[in-house]
Amino acid sequence: MTAILVTGAGGFVGRAVTSAALARGWDVAAVVRDPAAAPAGTRIITVGDLAAASPPNEAFSDCAAVIHCAGLAHRPDASASDLARMNVGATALLAERMRNAGVRRLVLVSSIGACATRSRSDRPLRPTDVPRPEGAYGRSKLAAEEALLTAHRAGWLDPLIVRPPLVYGPGAPGNLARLVAAIARGAWLPLAAIDNRRSLVGVDDLAQALLAAVTSGVPGRRYHVSGDDVISTPGMIAAIASGLGNSARLGAVPPWALLAAGACCGRLGQVRKLVDDLEIDASAFIADTGWRSTCTSAEGLRAVGAASRGVSP
Repeated sequence: MTAILVTGAGGFVGRAVTSAALARGWDVAAVVRDPAAAPAGTRIITVGDLAAASPPNEAFSDCAAVIHCAGLAHRPDASASDLARMNVGATALLAERMRNAGVRRLVLVSSIGACATRSRSDRPLRPTDVPRPEGAYGRSKLAAEEALLTAHRAGWLDPLIVRPPLVYGPGAPGNLARLVAAIARGAWLPLAAIDNRRSLVGVDDLAQALLAAVTSGVPGRRYHVSGDDVISTPGMIAAIASGLGNSARLGAVPPWALLAAGACCGRLGQVRKLVDDLEIDASAFIADTGWRSTCTSAEGLRAVGAASRGVSP
């Protein structure tokens, strides 16, 4: 039986990882802030603040690897210092505790934002591209990656870095939750004229990818992980609306006008996430692990919409 430790096991991605590992018959040590958030069937490790105190050595007992899902995200009000503390400091402290416990394999849930927030129109983002993160969140994720790769070069850690794009699934937090709520209440969305290409990944597919990284993949490598297809912003909205059982209210405002309005309102970054391409190349991860996604973005987003109104997709 494989035994792993999962940080952030009570969160959106962490719960999916833990459930997938338990379904495989793996033993899971679940690191959570609140014991009530720990999935049933796990060995519960309570740590209030991972940036101040990593799991004790005994938490790593018999563990073959750690999947580090915990971090600070979906917090527009978070300061650069908060992000650095939770996404960089906590990751480095966890790695040191692993060193003391003699555990080498660490799978880091990073973000495509550590590489870039948009792709060129002629090709997707590749893991080998020079990172150009925008904003404090992306920079904190890149710094966490670099800390682990420094430990790898020193010879005492075998990290695999996984960079997902937007992760969807029932109960997804952040921008996707806000988009679902807007469609559900019938808000008018001026996004019909956008013709972009976005890579996404379902939370259950991402969980399987992270488990694949425990036993395969090349230590010290950065990987991009996404579904096999791409979808446009209007396509995302249409799929969610289909799951909700309604018709989205879409208006056609030129993308340049949306960007100009976003700049005037101090929300350019948020508008760019709706307008720009963000297509990523997951071929290296597929080649090294054999993992593949199991559903299209449209199918997955329809399920998100259906789940939000409590029906089967």
